[in-house]
Amino acid sequence: MKTIIKSSLFALLIAFSVVSCKPEIKEIGEFHEIIDGFPGTWRMGQVTLTDLLLPVPETQDASALFQKSSTSWILQFEEDGTYSVTEKGPGPDFFGTSGTWALSPREDFPTHLVLDDGSGNSTTFRLGNMPRAIDNSLQLRYTRNSCGQDYIRYNFTFNRQ
Repeated sequence: MKTIIKSSLFALLIAFSVVSCKPEIKEIGEFHEIIDGFPGTWRMGQVTLTDLLLPVPETQDASALFQKSSTSWILQFEEDGTYSVTEKGPGPDFFGTSGTWALSPREDFPTHLVLDDGSGNSTTFRLGNMPRAIDNSLQLRYTRNSCGQDYIRYNFTFNRQ
């Protein structure tokens, strides 16, 4: 009889401790749309190139090829889904002059940014990060391939103006 009472009390004690240890659910803050951080003016800050054909991929800074002391690439993303290049820097042009932009997939976790210049040419960049409204950095990656094999990746870092 004593063991039954002790076992029952022990089971009750465990049940109360499990029930009382529920974490409190707190508000996590104000809700923001996923694209709230994209609109704005972005100036190219750094460019690195990664050689993907080497046994161990090697990355080098190529910022000097895309920037001069007087000019740098500046992109303006608008809330209505349009973009424009307000200043063209030196180096290859991956961005066009203007057009529309979209995140892909559009759902909760986009992984790509698609720039469409309106003439049937679109460029898809992999997102290095998804900028929030408070973030000052945007990272885009563009990979070139030939014969089905990736051979170089451009890593663009833009800073919010």
